[in-house]
Amino acid sequence: MIVNRYFASIVFVPVLMVLSCIARAESSTESTVPALNEGDFSVLLNDYAFTPGDTWSNESFVRAGKALSSVLAGEVAINNQQYNYFQHSYDGFELFSAAAVGDASHTVLAEILLENANVPTSRNIK
Repeated sequence: MIVNRYFASIVFVPVLMVLSCIARAESSTESTVPALNEGDFSVLLNDYAFTPGDTWSNESFVRAGKALSSVLAGEVAINNQQYNYFQHSYDGFELFSAAAVGDASHTVLAEILLENANVPTSRNIK
């Protein structure tokens, strides 16, 4: 009987330790990072937040800083509607605006391309 208890403790204790390590490892891999939201795609440029989908205007163009260039990047068809994409290049980043062909009154910021880590993001992603 003493041998059985001794043998059981030799087997039981290591198994219990392994199971507790596994449980601890699983709980430490759970992410506490909040879900993505619209603001996570915003960047702060010259004290102004730019977010894809926001309205793009001449004021936005000026707020972004001194543009190195601004050119027509291409034309894309979405749901049988043609859109012009414009590439606005700045020092360290590029902004792309899009407008339906023939209707520049509804121009939006379509894309933000960061070329270096000097541009702050809402989650400090570099």
